[in-house]
Amino acid sequence: MKATVFQTLTLSIPVDPIGLVTVFLQPFSPTQGRITIVNHGDAWSAYWDAMPEPLAEFFVESSDDYLVSKLHQRPITRHEAARLKRIIGVVRVALQERLKAEASL
Repeated sequence: MKATVFQTLTLSIPVDPIGLVTVFLQPFSPTQGRITIVNHGDAWSAYWDAMPEPLAEFFVESSDDYLVSKLHQRPITRHEAARLKRIIGVVRVALQERLKAEASL
C-alpha cells in the first residue's frame, strides 16, 4: 500500500477579519485530490476524482462560484458565500505564491 502525501499550508492574515485559515491539500494522484479549508471552527472540503491538472493548479484556475458550490454543498446564504469567496481568494493567492516558489527551484 502506497502512503498518501499530505501537503499542509497554513495562512495567517492578521490585518483581515478572516483571521487564521488552515488549508489541507491532499493530492492522491496527479488527477485526484481533496482540499479542506478551516477557519474559525468552520470547515469546507471538496474531493475531485478527475482533474485536468494537479490539485493546487486546479484550485487556482477554478472560478470562485464553482469552488463555493464544491466546498459548500448545502444551501448557502449570500453572506456565507461572500465570506467563503474571500477565504478562497486568500487561499488562491497563497497557492499561487507557493507554485511560483516551487517553479523557481
